[in-house]
Parts: sequence; C-alpha cells; structure tokens
Amino acid sequence: MESYAAHFSIRPRFNQAVQTAEFDSGSGFWKVKTQDSEYISWWLIVATGENAEPVISDVPVIDKLHGPVVHTSAYKSGSEFKNQKVLVVGCGNSSMEVSLDFCCHNAIPHMVVRNTVHVLSGEMFGFLTLGIAMALLWWFSLWLVDKFLLLMANLTLRNTDQLGLWRPKTGPIELKNVTGKTPVLDVGALSQIKSGKIKVIIFHFIPPKV
Repeated sequence: MESYAAHFSIRPRFNQAVQTAEFDSGSGFWKVKTQDSEYISWWLIVATGENAEPVISDVPVIDKLHGPVVHTSAYKSGSEFKNQKVLVVGCGNSSMEVSLDFCCHNAIPHMVVRNTVHVLSGEMFGFLTLGIAMALLWWFSLWLVDKFLLLMANLTLRNTDQLGLWRPKTGPIELKNVTGKTPVLDVGALSQIKSGKIKVIIFHFIPPKV
C-alpha cells in the first residue's frame, strides 16, 4: 500500500474521524468534516468493509490442535508455514485467498467446507464480475442476472460440485441480498483445488437433493 500511495503521489491522512459527509448539489462536490478538518472532493468512497469484525467459530477441539491458531483478520503471510499441513476452516473469499497464499509458500492447505458456496470468476470480459452484475441489474431482473452469472460460471469454471463445492439453490446475488453471504470470486484457488494442491474436506455437509 505504501508503494501504491507513493506511485500515485497519494498522501493519506490518518486518525481522521468522519463526523459528517454531505453532497452539495449546487457545487457538485462532497464536503466531509472530521474532528479538525474539512475536505472537499468530486468523489466520496466509503471503504469501511462489511467484514471488519472478525467472527471466530466456537470449535470444541481447538485447544487440542498442535501449532498456532490464527484468524484471517490477523493473517499476514504463509511463509512461516512452508512444508507444513494447514487446516483452513471455511470456504469463503478469505479462506480461498489464504489457501492460495499457502500454496504460493509451499504449504499444504486442507480447506474445510461446511456449507454450500457460489464460486464465480473474479473477472468477465476484462471487467470485475460483481461490477458487471451491478450494471446489469439496472436493466434486467435479479433472477435473470443470477442466471447469467451461473451460466458464465459453468462455462468458465465448470461444475464445482465435483470438487466438493456445492452451489446453493438460491442465485448468488439473491443470496447476497437475503443473507449477506458474498459469492466467492476466484482469483486462482480453484485451479489449485483441481490440481490437488488444496485439499477439500467436507464437514457435516448434506448435498442438495436432486
């Protein structure tokens, strides 16, 4: 992040608590007030994240495990786990990306799948998949956009059920709206699962009835 800021000559201001943020329709600018300053800009980006608070599962046998137990919110790098077997609990975006990082550092990740999951390509036609989905929702129904996303996923990623990653019956965007569960955007982990470098472990999971 420091190199990114330096490259684009960005000078971040830290420890600024936003008190108000208002759009001035007359000037076309945003006015943001903090505890000691006022900022005026064309754009306002709210990037607080929707997963800022870590959710730590209650695992009864966690005290019997050997080695460190690390939540993804505190994860830095897989370099210290080189040539070691690592258990990754969950199959969301964080778990997929951490498992991929373990592969890059020659660790041996085993990923526990506890539920159904939608896996989509990170990009389509050179654009972010979710960006395309949001644009399509301006013109088409949610049902139709979900059908399109699943069609593209099946064409590019094939059937993920065979890998132990069963898709929910509800479409990815509808599921996000109803439960808040974000679909997994694949950035390379799926190919590692297919190659066997990431082992998938199905835990207490009942596949959907056909």
